[in-house]
Amino acid sequence: MICCRALSAQAQVYLVLSASFALSALQNVTVDDAVLNGAVVPQYLPSDSVWNIGNNCTGCFVKPDPSLAYNGTWHDTTYSSSNGYTQAIEFTFTGSALYIFFIIANTVSNATTLTDVDFVLDQLAVSSYTHTPSTSTDYQYNVAIYANDSLVLGEHNMMIQPVNSGNNVLILFDYLIYACVLCLVLHRPFSCILSVWIRQVRVLSHYLPQRPPPLHHHPPRLGLEHLQDQMSVLLSVVQWAELLLLFSRLHPSCVVGGIKDAMKVYLK
Repeated sequence: MICCRALSAQAQVYLVLSASFALSALQNVTVDDAVLNGAVVPQYLPSDSVWNIGNNCTGCFVKPDPSLAYNGTWHDTTYSSSNGYTQAIEFTFTGSALYIFFIIANTVSNATTLTDVDFVLDQLAVSSYTHTPSTSTDYQYNVAIYANDSLVLGEHNMMIQPVNSGNNVLILFDYLIYACVLCLVLHRPFSCILSVWIRQVRVLSHYLPQRPPPLHHHPPRLGLEHLQDQMSVLLSVVQWAELLLLFSRLHPSCVVGGIKDAMKVYLK
């Protein structure tokens, strides 16, 4: 085990830098309102039948400019307490940041244009967004109605729903962005993921000793210097363990294969 062997200073630096780089390798992923497949697909509740794909809605009074909407589409619904049901948007994603974008309407004849929604993250109400329409007839595009860049890295569930205050509420959902760690790896074939493992193991193997040195060649050191060395090794191991945990949750077979390759390189 790595924690039972003395790592060189170069190996410790490599471990820390590699783990830090990987943990900070964020990729923004944009999800359109009309996406039908992929890692994140918004669900429109209670059913699609009470939602309109806005750019195709011939009976809607609220008509933003499709050329200014992301991918030319948006999802449109109007909540009313008299409906007997509550519309909502729900999706699950794995990442550490989330941004949600609406189109915002102001004054439109014969239409509700109040935007008033709650955000429920991982079954907890976390915030809300309200826009009271002005007298302008202009629409606002790419409005970030929710932004959170300090999420704990992992899987999260988000639900967007109208505030039940007795008012009718308009929802014009355009798109969302989430920050995903190692998305470039996660969206590649298994062979690519495995090759990353092998390259990392090959580089690391240059720094690891091929066999434990005799104890009489390296008498144990005592005191603060020895403690600092041990803490540095522990920090490196913990950082790599965090990465291993992330991979194991997303690609268990990749982790098992990577460990086998690591043992072959280290023991040969």
